[in-house]
Formats: sequence, C-alpha cells, structure tokens
Amino acid sequence: MQKLKHSVSHPSQFSKRIPLYSLLTSALIGLNLIAFSSLTLSYPVQSREAASTKQAFSVHVKAFKEKPAPVDHSKPVKLIDTSALLPKPQALKFIKNWGLFNTTRKDSHINAPAAWSIQRGNKSIVVAVIDTGADPNHPDLKRNLWRDPNNPKAFGKDFVNNNGFPVDTHGHGTHVSGIIGSIVDQKTGMSGVAPNITVLPVKYYSPTAGGAGNLANTIKALNWAIDQEGVRIINYSGGGPEFCADEYKAIKRARDKGILIVAAAGNERSNIDHPSNAYFPASYGLDNILVVAATDIQNHLLPTSNYGLKKVHVAAPGDNIFSTISGGGYTLMTGTSQATAFVSGLSALILSENPNLNPQQVRAIISKTTDPISELKGKIASGGKINAYRALLASKNQLLKVGSHKPTSPYSLDRNLAGLIHELSEKSLMNNL
Repeated sequence: MQKLKHSVSHPSQFSKRIPLYSLLTSALIGLNLIAFSSLTLSYPVQSREAASTKQAFSVHVKAFKEKPAPVDHSKPVKLIDTSALLPKPQALKFIKNWGLFNTTRKDSHINAPAAWSIQRGNKSIVVAVIDTGADPNHPDLKRNLWRDPNNPKAFGKDFVNNNGFPVDTHGHGTHVSGIIGSIVDQKTGMSGVAPNITVLPVKYYSPTAGGAGNLANTIKALNWAIDQEGVRIINYSGGGPEFCADEYKAIKRARDKGILIVAAAGNERSNIDHPSNAYFPASYGLDNILVVAATDIQNHLLPTSNYGLKKVHVAAPGDNIFSTISGGGYTLMTGTSQATAFVSGLSALILSENPNLNPQQVRAIISKTTDPISELKGKIASGGKINAYRALLASKNQLLKVGSHKPTSPYSLDRNLAGLIHELSEKSLMNNL
C-alpha cells in the first residue's frame, strides 16, 4: 500500500521547503482591514503526504453504475428566466470569494448568485470532505456540519484519533469545507457555493503517520463515507502518482452506490494523460470521478495546476480563494484543492435541484455547461470553466442528452441547449451585471 508523496510526483525536482503565503483576516467590520503574512514551513519528502496539506496552503505549492435514466426529448420544455430575481452588483459587494462573483472580470467567476436564484441547496444532500477535518465552532460553518443521529455532539469521523470529532488542527479541511458549504454571512463576506447543504468532515491526515498510514486512513475514510446515509458527493483533493488497488475498489463501490467523487487534478504542472505523470485518484478513469483543474481571475490555468485532455474534465477558480480557517477566522488559499471544492458545491446544488440524477449525469451536466476558455482548449476535456447558472438550468430542465461517457471522450454541448442557455445567461443576466 506504500505510495509516493502525492503532492510531488518527482521529489528530486522540488525543494523540501515549501513557501506558505497565508492571508490573516482582521474582522474589523466597516474598516475591512486585512493583514498579510508570509512564512515558510519545512516538510520532509516522504510517502503519501496529503496534497490537501501541502498544496493548498501555498500560492506556489506543487501539490492536494447505475444505468443513466433516459431523458425524454420529445416533449417541449419551457426554460424559466430567473434573471429578474438576481440581486444587483451592489448587493453582492459583500462577497469576498471572487470565484463566486466579482466585477473585475465577469467571465471569471462561476455565476453563483444567478445559480442561487434557482437553488441554494438542500440539507438532505451530504458532501463528505475527506481532508484534515473541520472547525466545529466556526460561525459560518457550524450550522451546516453533519451531526451523528446517535451522538449529536459528533460531527464526522476522525481516523487519526478514532473518534467522531474530526477537529481541524491544520486549516485546510476547514477552508475547503467553507468553499463548499458555509452559510451566507454578509458581515464577513463569506458564502459557500451551496450555502444550505450538509458538510460531513472526515479526517484522514496525520503529520506523523507517514505515507502508508495516511493512505490507509484515506481508504478507511472513503469506505466509511460511502456507508453514511445521505452522502451523494465525496470531495477528495489528495492524490499521488501510483495506483492503489484498495483505493480503486473503494471508488468503484462509491459508483455502485451512486456517489460522485470530485477529485483534484493535482499541482505538479503536468499533463496527467501521460502514464509517467499519472495522478490518482484522478487517473483511475472511473465514470463517477470528476477531475478538476484550477484557474485564476484572468481565466488562466494556474501554472501549478495539472491538466489532461483525457483525464481532467473541468476547471474552476483556485487562486487566492477566500474561505474559512480553523479558529473562527478567514484566509486565502490557492490550489486545485480549492477548485475541487467549487465543483463539489456545484454538484450539491445540482443534486438539490434534481436528486434523481446519477454521478455520470452530474458529471456530464457540469462538463457540458462550462464557459469555454481558449487557454483550456486542448488541455482539459470540456475546454472550459464551470458555470453554476448554466448547470442549474440544465439540471432543472433536463435538456441534456446525458449518459455514461467514457473518461477519454471529449464533451460537446448540444446546439439547442447552448443557444437557450446563452440567451438566458448572457443577455438576461450578464447585461444586467
């Protein structure tokens, strides 16, 4: 079960010292003061280190079956124009996560406010976050955390300490969880992509466990999450360059239970289509895995982000993303971990709107409704960045011819759907903004 460090595919190429640029937020309401600090953490190059603990704490980190239901196309479907319900830009200024909404470059965010006019989430949809745990007392997160029906004080699973209290002493898991499903808080500028769903923290990482220990915990975490009632999505931003049979079997079992795995492409600057650059679980090729690359506010692929026309499906914002941090605060982090969290949140919105969709359908909807980005053409399967509004329209109206796509197949957008969504989202929405 031994596996090389999954934050660095080729350790000899990189320094053992990893720069960390963290944003420390001073919550001075009205003044909006923000303090920046820079420090360096030292990590030994060892086996199976979590991408989630190396990659996303830094701006420059190298890393963290059922048959689809048929869709009836014979009946006319009326699209609902929800643009009149959207708040004006001035009402959205409180949002500090540019990936949700920004006025710097309108085509760089995921159109979250437009998507919220359709769906903000449902508590019955549970997203398991396999990471470093979560802060159970964070004011913008605690209300959306899962609770054990047999022990209301337990809020997840900790495979490091073998209990139901996965307290995040690291920070990364809290940050990812906030992007996925924190509440909307106008005072702090915080909101998750899906602010009304349930987040289930599952802690697997220990800095003292070593590679084999962390991998063993990952597999335990996957299998435990799969068995929890309500789990429809598993967010996992770790990974590594070697195939693991037990991890593969766990993800296949998730597929059989109708669970989508949203996985990071990784941060090695590599084309993971090439076998020598393989990054697992992204490279397993199972049709319930949705693999995510990262973009910045200028719609550029992050220099550190992995890519691959066959293995990577979509991109999402992943640069300097504002979110929750352990201790009740807020910070910026960068990496494919952050991008992965956006896609998990969007998947939760889609399943809240249409819970009958299976993982293959959710993956197809998200992939077929992306905003095309020229730099991503030929680098990832969809050639674009996720658009939450378009994806919600598609899931709401079931206009896509979705099915179980081969992982190597490029995605294409139905011409009629493209026209309808373009008319609504571009004319009715974007001109308004």
